[in-house]
Amino acid sequence: MTRTLRVTIARVVLVGLTMGLTTAVSPSASAATDEIQGGCFFDSDRQAAVTADQNVGVLGDHSVTRSDLLTPIGATVICTIYVNGVAAVQATFGDGTTAVQAGAEPISYTANDGDVVSLCTDVHYADGTVDRCTGCEACSPQFPPQWILDTLDALFTEVIDPALCPKLASVAGSYGPFTVKPDGDVYLPDPLDLGLNPIEDCPPYGS
Repeated sequence: MTRTLRVTIARVVLVGLTMGLTTAVSPSASAATDEIQGGCFFDSDRQAAVTADQNVGVLGDHSVTRSDLLTPIGATVICTIYVNGVAAVQATFGDGTTAVQAGAEPISYTANDGDVVSLCTDVHYADGTVDRCTGCEACSPQFPPQWILDTLDALFTEVIDPALCPKLASVAGSYGPFTVKPDGDVYLPDPLDLGLNPIEDCPPYGS
């Protein structure tokens, strides 16, 4: 198991940020019953060893468009990657006449640690209906930045755990809601199975 405390904090921050972003950039309502199944995707890696803020990868779309739930309808799908709310790279899939859109294109865009990177799908249906920002999501907010997470991880594994875990192991037992295991791992009740335990994970990690 990785640093559970660090991962839990990161999850809380990222979930809160994602909820705020998806609330602020919500899909617009469509007057028709057209809909898209699937949509845009991207996969990119930061080229830190070459150019610190350059990201390269692919941007693509796998989707099917329908009208009235059952009837196929042609559409053009526009996939856009935004960095801090500004369009950084875009690709178009489908010719507007077919109900299946698929493909992928190589991309390159600039984003640093801490930048909010999001992906949006705009759908232009053959009947003139347009759905903008369908499926917008914060795909790689990277907040806190990775260097902060790495620093916290090193702080626990190299400084805090070596000093704290032997002391915890020496007082193993139950203390109210807390349970200290013989290896120093600390547990709290988790009736909803949220995966919070151990709140302190001592070596050997994951045991």
